[in-house]
Amino acid sequence: MKKILSPIIGVVLCILSVASADAQTQVRVPGFKPSASGFRFTNSFPAIPYTINVAGINMSIGDASNGMCGGMVFAARDYYEAGYLTPPPNATPPTEGPLYTYLSRRLFDSFNLPGGPLTYLHLMNPDLPDHETWFSNAGLAPRGRAWVMIMQEWPKIKADLDRGRLSPMALIHVKDRDPFKMGQNHQVLAYGYTLNGNDLVINLYDPNHPGDDNVTISLNIGNPQRTTEVRSSTGRPVFCFFQPGYTYVEPPAPYYEVVAKHSGKCLDVEGGSNATANGARIQQWDCLGGANQQWQLIANGDGSYRILARHSGKALDVIGGVGPSGNGVKVQQWDYLSGANQQWLLTPLGDGSYRILSRHSGKALDVEGGPAATANGVKVQQWDYLGGANQQWFIRDVAPF
Repeated sequence: MKKILSPIIGVVLCILSVASADAQTQVRVPGFKPSASGFRFTNSFPAIPYTINVAGINMSIGDASNGMCGGMVFAARDYYEAGYLTPPPNATPPTEGPLYTYLSRRLFDSFNLPGGPLTYLHLMNPDLPDHETWFSNAGLAPRGRAWVMIMQEWPKIKADLDRGRLSPMALIHVKDRDPFKMGQNHQVLAYGYTLNGNDLVINLYDPNHPGDDNVTISLNIGNPQRTTEVRSSTGRPVFCFFQPGYTYVEPPAPYYEVVAKHSGKCLDVEGGSNATANGARIQQWDCLGGANQQWQLIANGDGSYRILARHSGKALDVIGGVGPSGNGVKVQQWDYLSGANQQWLLTPLGDGSYRILSRHSGKALDVEGGPAATANGVKVQQWDYLGGANQQWFIRDVAPF
């Protein structure tokens, strides 16, 4: 009997294993990770009051010192869609200037006036059931929170993610009739999900947890009639969620200084801001704030970036095209032609600096002469990555960005 049952049991277990694997769906928005694509500064800003008008009444909902999560979430999606690199790890929360103004505007946009605050107040209302009732099923009362999440809001979020789009989410953290507690709720950005049967895990960029790739909420979506527990990896209670309406806004174009770790000098187009022609060589030089030392990093959609000089619009380019892959080939500026020798892979090294590798050769952006070469005018080349400080670069945003 054992000889007969053993293979049968084995087959059944195999079938169950395959069925379980087939039932699991995993989706991620290509190229987005909070540690690389979200803002890496904390959600902490100066004390500037915010008021919104709800049904003709001006209500204070706190101030920027309590955070600008909605603005950061909308802005992170804007930056991803624009293909811009978001501010680097050594950036601090802006207190003025274009980025601060832009985040403030996007914060107000995230309220989706006038309907957004009413949605918050409705889902915060302690009288709203977490489950369905006879009256709600009959259309005589509003749907409960579980139904709203599972049947109304999750399908919209899922549709975004399935199309490769980031999806903002508003999280209801409080049940209270007091409209002044609306600011205690939160916004996050969904960038993926895993669905195993009815068990759903949503991957989130959370402005309150910069650089954390492991923030999630999870719930079972099998029965919208019943109260559904939402578990958050951050430990905060989540009573409900909904998708705020998002419309793209062009973010302020960020420019950066690319600074050699060993010398503190800037990546510089030789000849100054008037050197706009193809073929101008790249060197290191004292950081003087010139446009020939300021660079725009634009994502190519495959994990690489093109690095464009602000003064000329030309790309950081390994001389000779995609053919020369040896050590010692110098770097210049050239019209961007989409060559792999004009595309660069950035890897954070954990101390705020980056390794920058040419996509065509896999070699590092390198200051010629090694870590001892700290003088102005030393040329930049490609070289095997050896871990030297002359091959490591800080990327600093240019004030007043």
